[in-house]
Amino acid sequence: MQVYLVMREEEMPAADSLFLRDGFSGEAFLLAPFWLLYHTLWLPTLAYVLALIAIALLNVGFGGFLVLLMALHGFFGMEGQAMRAAELAKRGYRLREVVAADTLDDAELRYFTDMAPAPARPAPPAMPWGVPDQGDQP
Repeated sequence: MQVYLVMREEEMPAADSLFLRDGFSGEAFLLAPFWLLYHTLWLPTLAYVLALIAIALLNVGFGGFLVLLMALHGFFGMEGQAMRAAELAKRGYRLREVVAADTLDDAELRYFTDMAPAPARPAPPAMPWGVPDQGDQP
């Protein structure tokens, strides 16, 4: 079961909501700089480049470089979606709902089903003997 964050702007229609899968992002882990640029995360991209330069300047050898690079990519894999949610919040998006579902389609279905107004309840049947008036009570 995965957790999805549903975000949208205040005046935006519900159909345009963004569903962000919370948790580890394999794409951000494997392709960190490209993933950050694709999602227009400029400050984290700058931080990635600076961290990469710092790792290169440490002169720890090729094995140490790979370990530190994997740690850097692991950080962006674990925190990438949180960075993306924070960037969307700065742009005016607000968290509307947290939905747990197996797939994105199930999360959308669950979210929009919960948003739909409940069907009107039928009126209770009238009592066959009638309802006593206020004047009939002792």
